[in-house]
Amino acid sequence: MNWIYIILYLAIGFASIFYGLKILKIYINVKQWTKLKALITNKSVLPKKLSNSSRRPMRVSIEYTYEFNSMSYKNDKVFLVELLNGERGFTTATGEKFLQTLPN
Repeated sequence: MNWIYIILYLAIGFASIFYGLKILKIYINVKQWTKLKALITNKSVLPKKLSNSSRRPMRVSIEYTYEFNSMSYKNDKVFLVELLNGERGFTTATGEKFLQTLPN
């Protein structure tokens, strides 16, 4: 029975290390990106798509456009967790407060 626990702990440990390194790799790649000026076209606080939490059921939706190499692009990814198809949780009040910190 102890072997099952050891195997389980090792599997959890390896999965934690794997996903930690994956997030670190994305973070390092994002830090190397060229910084550009963007124009915010839309910002709002919306319910989470996959909300199963009552404590932070909202998400901040920010759409923006930017130019790179004479081409115009539109995007809605703001937080690092969104690059992993996740969502950052907010309450309605903290989401509104966050949006007020952004330029118009």
